[in-house]
Amino acid sequence: MTPDSIVDSIANQADDLLADARSVAEARTGIAEILSAEYPKLSGPERQKIIEAVLRILSEEGFFESGRGMAGGGDSEESADEE
Repeated sequence: MTPDSIVDSIANQADDLLADARSVAEARTGIAEILSAEYPKLSGPERQKIIEAVLRILSEEGFFESGRGMAGGGDSEESADEE
């Protein structure tokens, strides 16, 4: 598999693969674990590029803004200011 196809595969399955991720940091860790388990021959720089590309796609798609997995997290200061 090429790095681009790995990025596409992980991004397309993010709802299932990263279901427990509550933040970008947790998603980063989850993606790194997936890469280690499924693509152990990738170099460190290749892994980093793939992780960043997946996170960029997920951010563009609003994966971290949808409120899913944000219970107890998120930006509480903003909502406190609005009250």
